[in-house]
Amino acid sequence: MKINYRIILINIVIVAVILGASGSAFYSIMYNVLTSQQSKHLLTSTNDFAFSIHGISKEVEDAFSLFLSKYEQKSFSNEAISVYKNLDFVIKLNPDSTFVKEALAINKEIILPKRNGKVSHFITSNPLIFFNVSTTPKGETYLYGKNISVGERVAMEIKQAIKLNSFDKILS
Repeated sequence: MKINYRIILINIVIVAVILGASGSAFYSIMYNVLTSQQSKHLLTSTNDFAFSIHGISKEVEDAFSLFLSKYEQKSFSNEAISVYKNLDFVIKLNPDSTFVKEALAINKEIILPKRNGKVSHFITSNPLIFFNVSTTPKGETYLYGKNISVGERVAMEIKQAIKLNSFDKILS
């Protein structure tokens, strides 16, 4: 009888070792597979994001170019911006980054800050905007952009953070 207990104990130990080793191997393999899949999806998402940003940026820049070619020589208002699908606001800036009140065209979704007309307050009041700053050959500076939907918000927050860092001198 003693021999049977030893054989059973040895078998249990062998089975436990084999299960432990195979569980460890399975975990290691699955971890590597899942990590590589996650990396592939992240890379795909990054490429899609870059393509989307480029497309939106191009549409907004094209709309701004059309707007500016039509209204650079004359004053414009909120009605002027309503014609452009990919452009929600155009604001002419003074050298101190305040708004020129006579050259301001915004859609109704855009919130104009009540405190003062500085770019930093405008961006804080409208966190869901895709914006750009352009300086004409005449030296006039314009802030223009598009209000984005909540679905696009996550992707645009990265772009917004990058732009905020590059526009430090304008925002101050």
